[in-house]
Amino acid sequence: MFDGILNWKTYAPSINNYALESNALILDYPGLQMERVFFSPDYSDALQQESRMPDFRNVLNWTPEIKLISGKAYSVKFYTSDLKGRFVIVAQGLDKNGTPGSVFEFFEVK
Repeated sequence: MFDGILNWKTYAPSINNYALESNALILDYPGLQMERVFFSPDYSDALQQESRMPDFRNVLNWTPEIKLISGKAYSVKFYTSDLKGRFVIVAQGLDKNGTPGSVFEFFEVK
């Protein structure tokens, strides 16, 4: 038994010589993807503020690479969507020794 993903690559286009169990699941997945720019609306001008286009984002901000400096405050600014409800802020990271850490905070949009 193996809990994880196995990836077989061959020079031949198939794995006909390898017998898989009848309950094996074969998935083709995209693997590594190119970095994408996260869309975040900017309501700093009056035209955008008066826009009647609804904003139904459920991911409000995605900042995958932040380098913090000890003793310096860091803030992230973002606009909420037009969806009402409870949202969670998830901050995950590694310290200089590679030890992982995470924090969860909640806020509500009324």
